[in-house]
Amino acid sequence: MARIFFDNQGYRWELAFNRQAITRIRLIAGLDIYDSKNKFEDVIGQDAKKVHDLIYALCEPQTVTRNLTAEEFKRNLVGVEEAAVDAFLHAVADAAPKVDEQQKMRREIGAKPRGNL
Repeated sequence: MARIFFDNQGYRWELAFNRQAITRIRLIAGLDIYDSKNKFEDVIGQDAKKVHDLIYALCEPQTVTRNLTAEEFKRNLVGVEEAAVDAFLHAVADAAPKVDEQQKMRREIGAKPRGNL
């Protein structure tokens, strides 16, 4: 299931995890999601650049289709970071292999403050 947000220019972005997205996260954002030391919740609210990189990694194929550079995409996130982060976290929860893990992550998403993006 893809999660959706709109950037400050009105572009609609769909976030979904698949093998290619996981590879892009490792290459673009420098995070290996299979490494238990890398927790998305530790990144969210602490490092705006890394958050933008994570979201860009999932949207990169769409930016190519729209002829947007990474910098343009990230500029378009200004002011809509919270919606983009929520879509990202829900996409992470959707990708969890077990239903109980998905439900736990969704409860945590609803309970956590986002900090300073």
